[in-house]
Amino acid sequence: MTTTANVLTSPAPVTPIREAYLRLKDEISQVREADLITINVDVQGIITSMRGRMGQIMAFRDRLATDLPTIDPASFDKLEDYTLATAYTHGQYRATSMPSESFQAVLLEAIEYRGILLADASALHQRGIIDGSKLGDLKGANGYKSTAFDLLTLYTLLRESWDRITGRTALTLDELERAGIVADELMLAAGIRESGPQMMTTVILNRQRAFTLFAQSYDQVRRCIQFMRWNEGDADDIAPSLYAGRRRKSGSELNPEEPAPAEATPAPAVVPTAKVADKVENHVAPGLPGANPFGS
Repeated sequence: MTTTANVLTSPAPVTPIREAYLRLKDEISQVREADLITINVDVQGIITSMRGRMGQIMAFRDRLATDLPTIDPASFDKLEDYTLATAYTHGQYRATSMPSESFQAVLLEAIEYRGILLADASALHQRGIIDGSKLGDLKGANGYKSTAFDLLTLYTLLRESWDRITGRTALTLDELERAGIVADELMLAAGIRESGPQMMTTVILNRQRAFTLFAQSYDQVRRCIQFMRWNEGDADDIAPSLYAGRRRKSGSELNPEEPAPAEATPAPAVVPTAKVADKVENHVAPGLPGANPFGS
């Protein structure tokens, strides 16, 4: 029988999502249950949005040395990995609780994306814009494993070449990132379906721990950007709140007062028992006299 540990760490195609998870696996496992942040947002939507905004957000990393020299840049440096690791654990979560009809839906979506990405990659290769030598390794959409491997290969090829192909294809970055998520979900679903229901509790806690690291890092990054863009007033356009449009307490917004609508994926019956520690403090708004925008 496949064990929980084997499913979470067994060999699989190395994608940016999986690579980030493996780099952070030990750190994720060490997040205490008492520190976990409740997941009451659309994780998939946040991940897709974050990956599209990452370049713009990271442009502020180099300004820390001059604008905020006393701030530790770790939140910026690890934000992308936290985002990708959260995407990976969210895929595990969806795969674990995925009924047969949902699995079939993911497979059909993967087949559709495989066709789209293959057509674009082939055209770009023929025009000499990318090296399409890996296209010869594709196995064909004749099963869920072959489809997942092919989609992962196509995603990696196009994502690594994105700077060269942007504007030369009808494919959008959001579509490409979605294709990568679908490929990982299909691969994970295939493995987890073979391992049995004992995965449920481990996967739920794993996702919540990864999301906690991501949310804490992003909260600090937003504070920095709010400070640097205070006069321009466009910080929320660059790095929007995870809880945009909802009432929240002053200070850190990691624990909003109102619960979000339920996610598209039904919550499994087994849920973590840990409660989120409320660490919110009232403080002066960032940028105003007496403010300390980086305090917890």
